[in-house]
Amino acid sequence: MCSNRSAWTFKSYRLADGTQAIVFHTGTHKQIVLATFCNGPTIPIVTQYVVTIDGATPDPDPQPDPEAKPDGLAGDVYERAKSVAMSREIAQQAADNFEAVSSAIAAGGIKTIRDAMSKIAELNNRFWPRSTEAFVHWVEAYLEQHASTLEKLKEIFDAIVEGLRAI
Repeated sequence: MCSNRSAWTFKSYRLADGTQAIVFHTGTHKQIVLATFCNGPTIPIVTQYVVTIDGATPDPDPQPDPEAKPDGLAGDVYERAKSVAMSREIAQQAADNFEAVSSAIAAGGIKTIRDAMSKIAELNNRFWPRSTEAFVHWVEAYLEQHASTLEKLKEIFDAIVEGLRAI
C-alpha cells in the first residue's frame, strides 16, 4: 500500500461522536486511509478504510481567492489603494500604523480624536509616496466626515487596516 516514492501526510480530526479520526493520504491522492479510534475507557479499537481514487485528483486545501476584496469601507479602501497603484509594502506599512493607533485607542493610551489624528499623521507622513496623494486625501476627507467619536474613528481605522492588508 505504501511505496517508497510517496510521501504520506495526515490530519487528525475529532468527530461529533467523540471519536478521533486520522486521515492519511499520499501526495498523489491515489490512496486515502481513514482510521478511527474508539474514545472510551476500553481498549482502543482501530477501524481502517482504504479508498483508492481513480481519475480526478481531489483539490488541495482551499486557498483564499487572491482577487477577493473586503466588503464595506474596507473594500472601498482596497479599491482606492489599488487605483493609485499602492505597493504592497506601502500598504502593509500604513496598515501597521493604523493598527498601532487603533490599538492605542483600545488600550486607552489615546483619548481624543485629535490625538489619534495627530499620531496617525506623524506615523504615515514619514513614508507616503507622492503617487498615493489621491488616496491620502480620500482617507482624510472620509475621516473628517465620518469620525464623530473616538469609537467611530477606531472602527474606521480597523476597516482601513483590513482594506490595506488585502493589497
